[in-house]
Amino acid sequence: MSSSDKTLKITRRGAVLGLVTMLAGCGFAPVYGPDGSANTLRNSVQVVAPADRFGFHFSGQIAARLGPEQVARYRLEVELSQRESALGITDTRENTRFSIEGVAKFTLIASDTAQIVTQGTVRTFTSYSATSTPVANTAAKRDAEDRLATSLADLTISQLLIAVPAS
Repeated sequence: MSSSDKTLKITRRGAVLGLVTMLAGCGFAPVYGPDGSANTLRNSVQVVAPADRFGFHFSGQIAARLGPEQVARYRLEVELSQRESALGITDTRENTRFSIEGVAKFTLIASDTAQIVTQGTVRTFTSYSATSTPVANTAAKRDAEDRLATSLADLTISQLLIAVPAS
């Protein structure tokens, strides 16, 4: 290793350490660290979502990421919506590909004070291919809806982790 390589390596290391020190000084704390906001939410969020298949899958993903509710310190109220549109159309006017856009409007409420901790909206989309058989189309659509619910839940959790104060 040449001396310029060593100098570059030392300079990079110093820059990274300086950045970490700077972030620590401004109140930066990793969300999944010992005192991070993920610990504040872990096993303490009651999800109130629509009682349909899409809402069930959304709620299940929240529980999988934050842990099942044990002590409901927070109530997460969610409105879910989805809209399907055709993307690929053949010469014979058959739809071959569909896009599903999903929106989750959420409000996180502290259970003890009924105060709104945070609220927001996340949106994303997914798509699926249609075939000539109704059974395959139904399975592809359900799979796409499950992926959409998972993505919306993950985006919602990211927003909650940013907004909730660390413990």
